[in-house]
Amino acid sequence: MPDWVFWLIFAAALAAGEVATLGFFLGAVALAALPAALVAAAGASLTVQLLVFIVGSIAWGVAFDSFRPDRWDLIGAAICLAGVATIMYAPR
Repeated sequence: MPDWVFWLIFAAALAAGEVATLGFFLGAVALAALPAALVAAAGASLTVQLLVFIVGSIAWGVAFDSFRPDRWDLIGAAICLAGVATIMYAPR
């Protein structure tokens, strides 16, 4: 299965969860999966897809949910991005 299909299925599942819970916390993550699907369709590596997804999740939360990340949110995002960088730049 191509990566972009996975991202679209993931976005649809999160959107269904958003409808079921009636809170706007899964919607931001579902919307962040869409740019990751576009990047995947363009042929980007998994690490770039994850980078777009992580940054997009925080950006959508800030833009649409009035979410203001505190230092722990930013530390968690930095840990995720460090993991992406480790995968991307690990010697092969």
